[in-house]
This record gives sequence, C-alpha cells and structure tokens, in this order.
Amino acid sequence: MGLTPQISPNRDPRLKPWCDFVLGDSPFSVCFVMNIISWNCRGAGGKTFPTLIRDIRREYNTNFIILLETYINGSCGATIRDKIGFDNSFIVEANGHSEGIWCLWDSGSWKVDILEHNHQIVHVRLTSNNATTWLLSVVYGNPQRPNRRSLWTSLRSLAANINLHWCILGYFNALLHDYERQRGTRSANSGACSDFQSCVSDCRLVDLGYMG
Repeated sequence: MGLTPQISPNRDPRLKPWCDFVLGDSPFSVCFVMNIISWNCRGAGGKTFPTLIRDIRREYNTNFIILLETYINGSCGATIRDKIGFDNSFIVEANGHSEGIWCLWDSGSWKVDILEHNHQIVHVRLTSNNATTWLLSVVYGNPQRPNRRSLWTSLRSLAANINLHWCILGYFNALLHDYERQRGTRSANSGACSDFQSCVSDCRLVDLGYMG
C-alpha cells in the first residue's frame, strides 16, 4: 500500500516528495514520523544555498536531508556541508555537471549503516530513536537511458534480498507514467520508461505519490 506524506501547502515547489516507493503490501507508517527530504537541487554551490537548507531543515523539522545533482566536489563541497550543519554525511562525488549524492544527517537522531553504493544509488540501513530499523535506497538515475540499465539491475538485486521495510527515493531521470510528462515535451524519450516500469513491477514496488 502506498502512503502519501503530509506536506505543507506552503511547501517549496522545488522539493521532491519524501518517499517514492515502498516494497510490499504493508502500510509504511514510519514515513509519517520521520521527515526525510530528498531534493534534486541541481547545484549546491550558490552563496545562499547553506542558508536555504538550514531554513528547510527548520521548517520541516528534519534531521536527514538528501541532495542530488550537487555539481561540486572535494573541499568546496566539504565547506558547504560544514555550513549546512549536519554532523554526519555520506557523499558520492559529482561528475562535472552531473551526478552527486549527498546524504546528510544528525548522528544523535539516526544510526546509518552504508550497505552498498555506486554513482546511481546509495543503499543504507537506518535506525532512529523512535522507530524500528529499515532500509533506504537513495537514487540518482543517470540522464542517459542506456546508462540507467545498471540502476534497474541494482534495484532488482536489492529487492531479491530485502528482509526489512524498504523505501526508495530520489530522482530517477525516468517517467513511470505518461501523465508525468511536462507540458510541451514531445521528444521520443519523453514518455514513460518501460525499463523503469518493469523494474517497479519486478521488485513489487508501490508508488507512494505526493501532495503539494
């Protein structure tokens, strides 16, 4: 069963929904007590970016934020993360103006074990102070369709060995349904992605949807 996170009517329209998919048929009510924000920010190097993330963190009372497509690496990225203020992180470095996954959290609220990672996925085991242990996969799909095939393979492999609640969130760079297409987009690759659909079906994933 998919769940719809409750999101403020004044929610920043650039923010992605907290959770995209959950495995199995049981309600994943943990989403309502743990605010995890995933944002395809398309660049984290702006002067006001750390202030923006601190404001988002305060407004949504979240202690775990995921930033995708960050565009910056190395010491520049470390300086920005220090200004944001989380005391722990796991980073997949960007590749120029592509890729980049930042997982930022407070160690006082979360115990995070990194289980697997590559340039398109970070798979972790999470335990918080007020919930059971569960699994989270953070996704940034490669913009090139052929290069995303390894992502679908990784997700199928994970699904075959899941023994806890599992949630996947992030930016897949692929459409699950035709109605998600932006108005005016008519290219041959702009419709629903059959590889994505097959992966969702094979892994028994349920679209959580969103509000706002």
